[in-house]
Amino acid sequence: MKKILLAMALWGVAQAAPSKVEFPPQVQVQWIQVPIVAPLADGDRLLYELLLTNHQTEPFQLEEVTFLDQDGKAVQSWGAQELAPALKQLGQPQDKTLTLQPGRSAVLYCSLPASSTLSQVRHQLKMTLGGKAAVLEDVGFTPRREKVPDLSTPFGKGGGWAAVSTPENDSVHRRTMMALHGQFHISQRYAIDWVLTDDKHQYFCGDGSKNTDHYCYGVPALAVADGTVVDLQDGLAEGPPSLSDRPYPITPRTIGGNWVALEIAPGRYAMYAHMQPGSLKVKKGDKVRRGQPLGLIGNSGNTTAPHLHLHVSDRPDWVDGEGVPYQFEAFRRLGTLTMSEDEQTVKFTTQGAGDFRGKLPVGDALVEFTEEKK
Repeated sequence: MKKILLAMALWGVAQAAPSKVEFPPQVQVQWIQVPIVAPLADGDRLLYELLLTNHQTEPFQLEEVTFLDQDGKAVQSWGAQELAPALKQLGQPQDKTLTLQPGRSAVLYCSLPASSTLSQVRHQLKMTLGGKAAVLEDVGFTPRREKVPDLSTPFGKGGGWAAVSTPENDSVHRRTMMALHGQFHISQRYAIDWVLTDDKHQYFCGDGSKNTDHYCYGVPALAVADGTVVDLQDGLAEGPPSLSDRPYPITPRTIGGNWVALEIAPGRYAMYAHMQPGSLKVKKGDKVRRGQPLGLIGNSGNTTAPHLHLHVSDRPDWVDGEGVPYQFEAFRRLGTLTMSEDEQTVKFTTQGAGDFRGKLPVGDALVEFTEEKK
């Protein structure tokens, strides 16, 4: 009798396992850009995006994504808990599920540790399709290992500068995917918003309702490297902090407000945004030296408070370009800032403090720039 019951139990377990899909799932996997290894302060990483498109006549649910190296070994694996915040359904912002309907596309924002031996990345996607298990493995890519631009301080020595929305997988810059000429781009993939703090680690004095309340307002923005001014815009009005409606339409030209595009290497452009109208001290075609003032930090363009937006792109355009990694020569992380829910106060801890060379700050860092090349 025990043998019969055991046999029935085993049969029940076998029946519970979903059968497998015989034909390969018709799901297209593309990457927007083959990633360049980024020298982040918490370790080298690959930040990139997978565009998933369901070409089938029925939905599928994404269950797991395993990131494989050149030997087929797992570098990391994401289950539902990691996938949910990293998957964005295109055209369906209210859809937070891992189910992709027929004909729909979604972007999976990926962040992968990049050891010195990682020479190939492939992705194994496990999914459920029509109640059956299916597995898809793409052909993968070879990570790009390139010398990234070496930048000096955008403000001069000292601190403390809050590095806001740093290059991490959930950064608002990281998720700013836009299309121009029929192609998706993420020009702000490695952008940082820089905000000056006082000795109490606050961003502004008073109630912060005026631009002049903000400590960074009017601070000169400096050239981070020798280069050539290839494009700029000046003369756009500023709005007060927290203004939801700009005094002009937001377009690919006005999104950065008053801005400067500085070519610092072939195909590498330092992009400065949100400066004060009439404050630009350069014109198109000017040759500038590192440390030279370009303009004053302001609150123009698509912004709700004064700050300097800085990133490096492969084109001098706010939409039609891909954000690429860069690094700062030297900085000291003083600690970590945490914004209150009402965005009125900031809490400071010494978490993550240390000196860094040839890195990009991450994780709401409070930074001072320590030295420059002679």
